[in-house]
Amino acid sequence: MTAAQVRTFRQELTHALQSPARTQRMDQEGRPGLIVRQTLMGLGLYGWTVPRMMEIDGTRGTIAAYMLTSAASFALPYYLTRNRPVTTTQTMMTTYGSTRGLLYGLFVRNMVAPDAYSDAAEWGPPLLGSLIGSVAAFRLAEKSGLTLGSAELIGVMGDFGSGFGLGTTHLAELWNGDDRERAAHSLMLGMTGAGLAGGYLLSQREHYTRGDAYVLRMEGILGAQIMMPIAAAIADKKEKSYTVGAMTGGVLGVGIGNWLLKDEDFDFNEGALISCGQIAGGLLAGGLTYLIDTNENFDGLVYHSAIALGSLAGHAFLYHTFKLRR
Repeated sequence: MTAAQVRTFRQELTHALQSPARTQRMDQEGRPGLIVRQTLMGLGLYGWTVPRMMEIDGTRGTIAAYMLTSAASFALPYYLTRNRPVTTTQTMMTTYGSTRGLLYGLFVRNMVAPDAYSDAAEWGPPLLGSLIGSVAAFRLAEKSGLTLGSAELIGVMGDFGSGFGLGTTHLAELWNGDDRERAAHSLMLGMTGAGLAGGYLLSQREHYTRGDAYVLRMEGILGAQIMMPIAAAIADKKEKSYTVGAMTGGVLGVGIGNWLLKDEDFDFNEGALISCGQIAGGLLAGGLTYLIDTNENFDGLVYHSAIALGSLAGHAFLYHTFKLRR
């Protein structure tokens, strides 16, 4: 090695030692959304649930508890996430856990202590369910490495599981009598768990974007909308026929939707617009039917059929609009 090469090597080594080490930037893209959503949960739910659960009497104590709880719903997430990665997947799953955890807590409460009527017994389990659901969902997203689309898909299937459980309890007449309501809530919780598990398994087999999951949700709902009036017409509008139709259509809608989405990659904006288009189409058809129905017959079969056709038109129009752009 020549003297010039030695000097060059020495200069490069000195520069490298004196340069500050570059640290890899933490992924905190989802942190603002997480903090904002948890703050909204505090303002809209935790703030007034905590005073009731603690059975605080008097306006002064109730208002103070509301304000302190709402402030904590911002401060705690802000403090706990200041030095850790927070992805958009974690934000989405935490929101799912906090909102659906309320429902799961209610199920557990009615399974374990259906006859407890104190404020603490009524509001405590849903609140704890929401908090536990938030933390569990955050940790699951952190450890599992789920994509945003897979996480959204799991949430969608969990919601379908809850809906399917509700339909099953109606068909089994588990709401007729206080002695059967415990079984109803147990069944709904179990069906919700089955839906979440099914969503996870599907996410391991199929590639889903977040927009795809949005579209799948609406296609399941669309299937239920279409099959409800068909089943009701076949069964002469019997009460349970609507439930049978909705459950059958939901399963068909999810199955067909999964097949249709195999070659699609809808982004979030496209999925949201397709969802809104389906809702708007149903509302338009329902509104026009109401205007035409000057005799005010209010035939449920007619209205369900019109809304289903409008929803189908709105969904199909935007689905193919975005599909043709690819």
